[in-house]
Amino acid sequence: MNVHQPKARKIRRPSGAQARQLAALTRELSRCCVDKEERICRSFGLHAADGRVLSAIYGEKLNTASELAERLRIGNSRLTPLVDRLVRQGLVSRAESGNDRRVRRIELTEAGRTVAVQLLNLETQLHQELLSQFPDSERAALVETLQRLKLAMDEIRRSIEF
Repeated sequence: MNVHQPKARKIRRPSGAQARQLAALTRELSRCCVDKEERICRSFGLHAADGRVLSAIYGEKLNTASELAERLRIGNSRLTPLVDRLVRQGLVSRAESGNDRRVRRIELTEAGRTVAVQLLNLETQLHQELLSQFPDSERAALVETLQRLKLAMDEIRRSIEF
């Protein structure tokens, strides 16, 4: 036996009480995140869904209706009125795709780009404030744990999709 090889740890099944506590905490965190997103967007005169569209176009470089709908996990029929509202507000425009005239790109206007950057900056500032509540020595572990939790939640979500 190799003396340098670590022993395999046996992972015990979590208790029902721990599972219920995690469910309650993640539910409350989700509510806090939704509330934060709504408040940030409202400060710009936007609905939260509008902010998600602007962020997806700006941050993830998505610019077709199908890409945006897939990323936002909504149908095209739900996306269309969101984009229409953003067009009326002068934050996005629709343009024909050079490759396929049937495909219309959704692009940020200069005003939309400005708002998207301001949304991102405000969100970043709020999360810096949040992280400042933890000692420097704990921040990296906190972010790593949250990344692991997100990956595990993605797995669970995929296992229950119909």
